[in-house]
Amino acid sequence: MSSDGGRDPNQRNLGLLLGVIGGLVGMVSGVIAIITFITGVPDLPQFLSGGLATPTAAARLFDAAAPNEGSEPTKASRVTSTPIPAGNTPRKVCSDAPETQLEIGMQVVVASYPPQGNNVRREPNTSSAVVFIIYPKQTATITDGPQCAAGYVWWKIQTPTNKQGWTAEGDFDNYWINPRN
Repeated sequence: MSSDGGRDPNQRNLGLLLGVIGGLVGMVSGVIAIITFITGVPDLPQFLSGGLATPTAAARLFDAAAPNEGSEPTKASRVTSTPIPAGNTPRKVCSDAPETQLEIGMQVVVASYPPQGNNVRREPNTSSAVVFIIYPKQTATITDGPQCAAGYVWWKIQTPTNKQGWTAEGDFDNYWINPRN
């Protein structure tokens, strides 16, 4: 009889292995929950399959001030200001949102800092599905708007590859899309 009450050493090893596997599954679940919370990824299977797994999404895990790309814009999502380009006079169009610097027909560019993309949604609101993400320095054309929702000024954009959707211009601290000079 062994000192452990007669248990087979293989049973101990199996129990230990199952405990380790359970711990790993718990850690992976926790990481997935954190990724989902920070990035706001609406379609976790698409994220895990690589459809949304980008350096931008990964960077958000390590930059508490930058949630996103996959989430709706928040004040914490941008940490530095993008000055208003000369010649563009901001105007108030939504009572609960920052002034806008954009207009229909204008060419725009996604701000290069912080290095993360903007969600482009099916409809102009934060609960609408994300249809794609437009990344820093990418350009688009404003085709509709503005619309006011959830404290943001929303603009419908179309990329050079004809992708379309609605994106927020910015928050009270920063502009996320700017007129292209």
